[in-house]
Amino acid sequence: MIIIDISVINILWRKKMRNYNFHDLLEPLEFQDLICDIVQIRDNIFIETYKEGRDLGIDGLYTDSNKKIIVQAKRYKQDFKKLYHDLRYIELPKVRKLNPTRYII
Repeated sequence: MIIIDISVINILWRKKMRNYNFHDLLEPLEFQDLICDIVQIRDNIFIETYKEGRDLGIDGLYTDSNKKIIVQAKRYKQDFKKLYHDLRYIELPKVRKLNPTRYII
């Protein structure tokens, strides 16, 4: 079973950051690093991050003998339909192939 975790977004929202425009303020890799840093702090784990490029749907990865956690940071500018489409038809097949115990988007 794949668990999709959107709690990072909830953390940002609760911390009064809802007025920040991360799309304009941060480059894609900066946004990815921010998301991975938040997950690391929240879950007390070390997440390996990757350079920009073809990452097979992995922006951050944590593995141990029991877990495989994948972090995917998505940066869409007010286009939920495109985000939903990409998650369903592009990312989901990748996630199924990777078979993580947890998938954080």
